[in-house]
Amino acid sequence: MATWIGNARGRVDEGIDQQWRALALLAVKLRVNQEQPAQLAQVLAAAPAVTSFQSVAILWTLPGAMDMALVAETGMTQDESARIAATPVAVNHILAILKPDFALHAGRAYRIRPPHLGLVAGFTRSRPTATLRAGDAWTPADTLLVPLRLSATGPLLGLLALDHPSDPKHVPEATVEIVEALGDLLVAAYENTQLYLGADHARRSLESGVTEVMRQVEQARRGNFTVRLPIRDSFLGVIADLFNEMVQRIGETLSGMREASRIVNASAAAVGMLTTAATADAQTQARQIAAVSEAIASIAAALETMAGVSVEAATVADTAREFSASGREAVEDAVRGMEGVREAALQSTQKVKRLAESLQEIESIVQKVADFTARTNLLALNASIEAGRAGDFGRGFAVIAQEIRTLAMHSADAAHQIATRIRSIQSEASVVVEAIGDGTEKVVEQSDRVTDAGTALQAIAEVTQQIADLNDVIRVSAGVESRRTADLALGMNDILGITETMRNSVGQIALAMTRLIDLAYSLREQITQFALSGDQSAALLDDSPARLAVADERG
Repeated sequence: MATWIGNARGRVDEGIDQQWRALALLAVKLRVNQEQPAQLAQVLAAAPAVTSFQSVAILWTLPGAMDMALVAETGMTQDESARIAATPVAVNHILAILKPDFALHAGRAYRIRPPHLGLVAGFTRSRPTATLRAGDAWTPADTLLVPLRLSATGPLLGLLALDHPSDPKHVPEATVEIVEALGDLLVAAYENTQLYLGADHARRSLESGVTEVMRQVEQARRGNFTVRLPIRDSFLGVIADLFNEMVQRIGETLSGMREASRIVNASAAAVGMLTTAATADAQTQARQIAAVSEAIASIAAALETMAGVSVEAATVADTAREFSASGREAVEDAVRGMEGVREAALQSTQKVKRLAESLQEIESIVQKVADFTARTNLLALNASIEAGRAGDFGRGFAVIAQEIRTLAMHSADAAHQIATRIRSIQSEASVVVEAIGDGTEKVVEQSDRVTDAGTALQAIAEVTQQIADLNDVIRVSAGVESRRTADLALGMNDILGITETMRNSVGQIALAMTRLIDLAYSLREQITQFALSGDQSAALLDDSPARLAVADERG
């Protein structure tokens, strides 16, 4: 008996070793890149050799449901397999079966014996009624259940159900452990496959994301800043967010530069037109000032003539005094001399009046100069404001605008001084006109007396003396007015120099505006090469009004 028992144990140990080897071979054959049906097919093919059970069924929890369905089986008839597959088993029903009363090996495997076989009738094959044997002896109807979980307390993934062992009377404990190991192998294969599929999906998603990133980056490299990366479900989402933010900021910067260039272009065009008008006004002002200078020169010549006439009148008066005793002929000579004095006085009066009229015209011109300087100051102030809005692009123009304002203020001061001097000359001219008028009246009166008296030589002498005195006054007044006219001529020359300087400055501003317009147009052409949000057409760039205006001015 002892020898038989020993031989039996040897055969059992050898069979267990074969089962372990079969399990190890199965573990080697399973691949993580296999789909679950292929893995289950390999498991079922090796199940009889691994477990020594003839009937093996594998149930798996349906995705998104609380039921289990038959996914693979061996040892069943076609009708039994179809019956079990058509009727899913509730997971809660399986959990209710897996209670401590049926547990083997600390609850990892469960043995359902004949009195309770109705519990597993829904997912095991039909079997004849069996009688419960005494002790732990197995019957052909006994069913071994092994739950499939990722962890001891994890959710139920599936169930391994086995019946009809090779030795229906005895199932060694080692065989139960091998069955449990087979369940662990199934769970491990499932877990590894899921990890592989997840990694493969991540790899494919990464490859797709990288391809999309490269495509969008290439679009951005070609100047299209409307592109955006839609990736949000992987670590490439961080790269996509950074890329999108970068493209967004570049697009906003280029849009701002494009708008700034448009504003600079329009502002430069406006300033260019203003500088053109200012140049024309400066030229007109220069011509007017030149005309005023000529008029003042004429006034100076008239004053010199007046002085000469006064000298001649004095000579005539002296001659009249010397020859007053010569009789009627001397009287007649005196009358003729008085007539000449009268004519000279009238001419002096007319010249002084023309001087007053010229001074009035000069005052009007000076008022125009003052108005122009005020306009120039206002234009320079507006130009400074526009240059401030243009930022760094308008700094140089702001300095020029300030210089224009300074010149305009100097011009205004000079115009004010000229106006003051003209008013003074007008006042003095009025005095001269009045004095000449008085002298003329007296000459006429004396001429009449000489004509009536005929022989009143004493009266002639007195009148001649009065004429000499008046000629002295005229000579003195003519000298004073001549000096004042010279001062006025110097002032007009200063105004002419200021006007010329202003005209040159305005010309320099016009050239600077031309260069600014060219730079703004070049900037717009470069920015238009990029595709930005809101662009309707970036292929063509129409000539700006400012550029056309500059072209017309150059032409």
